[in-house]
Amino acid sequence: SSFKRNQFIIADSAVSNYNSTPLSIAATLNMDYFIDDLEGKQSSSRLILQSWASLKESFLPKLLHANGYQLLNYGLCDFKNANVTTTHYFADYEERVLFEETIYGRIKRDIWWKVLNYLPGSFSSYTEEERLVEKNAYLLRDKQNFDSILSSLKTTTANPRFIFGHLMLPHAPFYYDRSGNQFPDTLQRSYYDKYYFTEQLQYTNGLISQLINAASPPSNRPRVIIIAGDHGFRIPGSGQSRKSNFENLAGFYSSRDRLEVHSTISPVNYFRVVLNNYFGTKLPQLSDSTILLQ
Repeated sequence: SSFKRNQFIIADSAVSNYNSTPLSIAATLNMDYFIDDLEGKQSSSRLILQSWASLKESFLPKLLHANGYQLLNYGLCDFKNANVTTTHYFADYEERVLFEETIYGRIKRDIWWKVLNYLPGSFSSYTEEERLVEKNAYLLRDKQNFDSILSSLKTTTANPRFIFGHLMLPHAPFYYDRSGNQFPDTLQRSYYDKYYFTEQLQYTNGLISQLINAASPPSNRPRVIIIAGDHGFRIPGSGQSRKSNFENLAGFYSSRDRLEVHSTISPVNYFRVVLNNYFGTKLPQLSDSTILLQ
């Protein structure tokens, strides 16, 4: 309802192309799929780093920068001409690539997370201090990114801007209830618990409504706003359908001309539509395919 009140177009059957954040965002900003066939492949640290490198060199930010756009990056990873303003979400994967080639690293990656499911809550691969440091950094990154995105939407400049933002919400871990209160640290909850996911989802809906309301008021420059997810609700193993991995939010606002958005649009086509509409390109629409990683 918030989208519709503010003249957003909703793609009601939208899907993501990958069930992995860095691959999905890289596909969005490269407007294309990865060359390698990744269906059924493991989402390894090496693959994450490769997709991170692809994201840094992605086509769209470089194209816009070359055409005089200011790039503002409130995301998780650097672009070629715009570093993130907070911290790198995938910074530890460089170390993991080496660590996971050791015997202990393989055990911890492939077995230990399964063992933890059968151990009391006091067992963990992290110390309490490490866990709290990681949690606080995680929450601070999201807050700073959200505040920066919201502030940017409320301001206009003489020069064109490309503003990219990313929130790790309603993605696990689940820290917030629907009112934005943090769950007690002592609470033991599954990383894939649908109840806590739903609570955090409702909190996220409130943040999205703020972005929607800031996006649509008239401005002295034409603007396009895309508010979209990068993958669906993901549970390892056979506990869910393939479909849930890719069910995706995708809302589009254009202050000038109506964007020709089809109902099943996926990330590889978002900016093909925008460039065709605003820049007069004639980019073909790609097939909206889904590639499932394990």
